[in-house]
Amino acid sequence: MALTKRQKRRLLEISRMIESTNTTLFDLSEIQQDYIKELEEILELIRRNQLEPEEQTKVSTDFSLSPIVDNLNSKKTNEPTGEPPSDTNFETVEIDHDCNVPEWAKKLWKNIAMKCHPDRLNFQKLSAIEIDRRQTWFLDSRTMLQKEQWDKLLHIGVQLGIWVDEIPHAEQHQMLGQEYNTNSVKINNIQNSIAWQWGNAWNDLNLRIKILIVMCEKSKIKPVSRGEFISLLKKFDSE
Repeated sequence: MALTKRQKRRLLEISRMIESTNTTLFDLSEIQQDYIKELEEILELIRRNQLEPEEQTKVSTDFSLSPIVDNLNSKKTNEPTGEPPSDTNFETVEIDHDCNVPEWAKKLWKNIAMKCHPDRLNFQKLSAIEIDRRQTWFLDSRTMLQKEQWDKLLHIGVQLGIWVDEIPHAEQHQMLGQEYNTNSVKINNIQNSIAWQWGNAWNDLNLRIKILIVMCEKSKIKPVSRGEFISLLKKFDSE
């Protein structure tokens, strides 16, 4: 049964919420990576400060914490050919014959590709921002199809105004709701991470020292005295 206008609006509303959390998650992840780098730098400073002068000249400067969050992979788009591709050009995703890809997902992906293929974008009057979004969606949708991430694929379709009539509205709404909740949990995890606490503790000397003590223990670095921590923090902040 075809979706009603009201049902489409409900799906679009939650899809917009997902898109908002996608942006927030990306931005927070980048900020968190900066905080992680700062922690790595000051922990290296603490470690090197404990060495004898002759040892400092021998030790490697490469020091890193265990990854706290996964880096978001940068995506490269295909170079345009100058001509709009035919429909058959979109059948390029290799799907394992043993996997169970529903027909609605195959159909949805092909329709997404029709609107987002880099070559075809050259023949549409779109802003640079929209072109970038669609190029990203094109690459993401291929991955989602191969990994059977139907909720993410459905979200992209809704963003593009491509509707799936083969699935009941309630089921689609639940799928999108799960994707939104997943993003919300990831955002919450970032904001509760030790790296995030570090980055937001500039005016709390005691908290910064506590964080450094914890990270020293995790990194198997001998914690220094409070006075030395304060001295190192002053030096670090002056850079």
